[in-house]
Amino acid sequence: MVDLVRVTPQWIAGAAGREIPFPVAAYVAIDEGSAVAAFGLAWHHDRCWLWFGDAPVERRFAVYVIRWGQRMLRLAGQMGETEVYSMRVEGPKSKRLHERLGFQFVGSEPIAFDDGHETTEEIWRYGIVGDN
Repeated sequence: MVDLVRVTPQWIAGAAGREIPFPVAAYVAIDEGSAVAAFGLAWHHDRCWLWFGDAPVERRFAVYVIRWGQRMLRLAGQMGETEVYSMRVEGPKSKRLHERLGFQFVGSEPIAFDDGHETTEEIWRYGIVGDN
């Protein structure tokens, strides 16, 4: 059985190896005592973001990631958000995950991280009220 555990932003910062200086609602999926996926909501640059951890998720956990992604989108709606954004990371399943969750491709945007490095990432948008 896979359990969903809410963790502190400090836990996520430690796992990511960098400071996270913005609000985060972070969750980890635990299977047999090991973290198998991380995801949550973050509020940064005037947007609500759904994020997924960088580690590849085993196929047997994919259904959980979809369900938890849907749960995070409902949570964002309950918190008053009307849009949720997500950066698509490189990986064979990332595009499919975003499409299955109902995200629409917006375009590529330059992203400046707090540690100073910059990159261009695909941005996807999920509309919660009426236009999804």
